[in-house]
Amino acid sequence: MTRTGKITNMEQRRGSYASMYRNVCSVFLILMPIIGQYRIIPVSPSLMFCMLIFLLYIFRYKKIAIENVCIPYIVYVIVMTGFLSLSFDLLPVNTLVSKYIGFLLVFIAFYCMMPKLIEFDYTLNIYQRVAVFVCVLTIFQYIMHYLMGIRMTFLIPNIMYGNTENMNTSRIIAAQISSGRYSSVFLEPAHLVEFCLPALGWVLFPVEKKYDLSRREYIKAIIISLGMVMTTSMLGIAGVASLWMIFFVSKHRKTITARRLVIVFAVVIAGIFFSTQPIIQEQIHKKLRSAQHLANTGTSLYMRVIAGWACFKDMPIYNKIVGCGYGNAALYILGTGIGLSYYRYTAGFEGYMSGLSNIFFDLGIIGAVLYFRMLYKKIGKIKRPGNVVQVFCILLILGTSASFEQLSSLLSMIILFSRNIYNENNDYLSEL
Repeated sequence: MTRTGKITNMEQRRGSYASMYRNVCSVFLILMPIIGQYRIIPVSPSLMFCMLIFLLYIFRYKKIAIENVCIPYIVYVIVMTGFLSLSFDLLPVNTLVSKYIGFLLVFIAFYCMMPKLIEFDYTLNIYQRVAVFVCVLTIFQYIMHYLMGIRMTFLIPNIMYGNTENMNTSRIIAAQISSGRYSSVFLEPAHLVEFCLPALGWVLFPVEKKYDLSRREYIKAIIISLGMVMTTSMLGIAGVASLWMIFFVSKHRKTITARRLVIVFAVVIAGIFFSTQPIIQEQIHKKLRSAQHLANTGTSLYMRVIAGWACFKDMPIYNKIVGCGYGNAALYILGTGIGLSYYRYTAGFEGYMSGLSNIFFDLGIIGAVLYFRMLYKKIGKIKRPGNVVQVFCILLILGTSASFEQLSSLLSMIILFSRNIYNENNDYLSEL
């Protein structure tokens, strides 16, 4: 009995340790898009995170594992990127090897390892809390600006960001303060929206299928919505409007309750109030002008939404099928001249395009099919409550932002992959 008791206590301690380890990894995942904005050390944030994930995974599981569903995509990227890069003389061999290493590190770390390191329920809880927090900070910035005349920022000053040496946060802070367009701890309003939009999806369409949300869930949803809309990001406005519309017309929410009417009334009043503020009106008018002149190749909206598809349209049939190689968009455009006219007013931004068009441009139709097939298999049952909305959020982000394999889009995918693992484990235990 004593021996059995000791074994039981040991197993309990191991279980407690494993749970704590997963919780730490969950917090690490949620904070990555925020921390990853800065180049604290002279190494790419993505590379630094990949190395940390590898260490965490090997320490936990003592091995490296890649699911079979990922193999066709990995093989395709390696073979076709090498062949196309050498055929078009886009890259020297040593740079190609570095590209292979970077691709494998990012793919294995984020697509294969991280979903197994986190605890789904705990991750979702932390994710929603952080999204509410950053949106509260954003609302606070606007309140302080308009009611107190105080312009403030929550960004770390005088620190490098991005992948080049000459990009300092002081420039971003000065731009935010002068324009009065805030985004709390994120460098750009679009980054805040990319982080918070899937979180709003999880609040409105939770894991447990419900016919109504609690008052606390409604408050969380309103705070996140206001935070995103106040950034005046087109993605934020369109995303918030879409999710709330889907929420109210959903087949599981047919009845109109007094609580819902109060919520709608409060949201409308808040929307009317903020829409009357000068900076909000100025930004909305600016976005509307950009939308009206979408064909103008000099706008950022054009580059994010149209440019990539225009470049893909101009590619030869062969490249439309197989792509130009993983990460080769800018080199291909500059090297061949195909699509270069779409960047004639934005020199230095060649290859800047939406994540969705980037997938087709880099990987071709074959690679895109393999990529989305892999995502479909890793997400699992697409009709689980909340999954369809999350896929919608991911596609919306990929379709309007340069976010292919950026931390913003990877975060939502990792949580969905983790949910599939969580459900498979529960299904297996229920069968025992």
